Amino acid sequence: MDKQRWVEIRVGIFIFAGLAVIAAMVAEFGRIGQGFSKFYDLTVTFDNAAGLIRNSDIQLAGARIGFVADTPRINETMTGVIVPLKIQEGVNISKFMRFQVGSSGLLGDKFVEITPSPEFDAAKFDSNNPEQILAPGSVVKGFELGGFGALQKKGEEVLESLRATSEEMRTAISKLNNGVLVEENQKNLATTFDNLRKTSETFVTASKDIGVIVVDAQDAVQTAKKALATTDEAAADLKEALADARKVMDGAEQVMNKMKTGPGLVPTLLNDKQLSDNLRVFISNLRERGVLFYKDPKAKPEAAAPRR
Repeated sequence: MDKQRWVEIRVGIFIFAGLAVIAAMVAEFGRIGQGFSKFYDLTVTFDNAAGLIRNSDIQLAGARIGFVADTPRINETMTGVIVPLKIQEGVNISKFMRFQVGSSGLLGDKFVEITPSPEFDAAKFDSNNPEQILAPGSVVKGFELGGFGALQKKGEEVLESLRATSEEMRTAISKLNNGVLVEENQKNLATTFDNLRKTSETFVTASKDIGVIVVDAQDAVQTAKKALATTDEAAADLKEALADARKVMDGAEQVMNKMKTGPGLVPTLLNDKQLSDNLRVFISNLRERGVLFYKDPKAKPEAAAPRR
């Protein structure tokens, strides 16, 4: 085998290996790989599933867990559609999950989005408990259309409401023009507005007077506060004066007690009534006769000495 032939064989082997890797990736991550995985069936009924097609994704928390098994079909009552789903085995869905149609942006592909309902409690959910999960073959009710479809529907409702409101406004304006806003009523309205203007002016004037009264009341309150403060100070001074007087009286009482019980002439005069009476008589005689001619009228004369 020549060298050129060997190079061509090696190149062919390399290209074949690359194509095999690409095919394996397409089978694993593309739609072809779905045929090699195991799924179980669920059926969802929607009032409106616009945009859903066969092989549309089924997402739970942003992860792809299955696909739409077939094209949605109209139900028997012509009030909704039935959508068959394929869910990967091992992914158990709680009975408290919601199925709704989602959209990847405003113009993106539609898909079935599974979200928790308000009744779902993740702390109590057990994926291995058959009573808490949807069994294969279950039929569940889908919720209102989400994404751009829901926004469009709400927009239509708002536009319809605006149209009805505009009709009511047009009718009301027509009634005003034909029945209320006649010349006589316009004059009455003008008179009413004039009276309101005069009333408002009177109210402004009264408000100014009220402002003056409020200022005077504030001044009176401040004066009363100052008078109360002065009264409090006078009461405090009076309290201190009474305390000082009580101290003086206590001191005088202590002095009197000492004068009555202590030694000396003064306590003796205070306690001995006879001595004090004698002293009073003595002083009275001194005033009457003087020191040189002093004589105690009560003293008895001494007996004369016998002569020898």
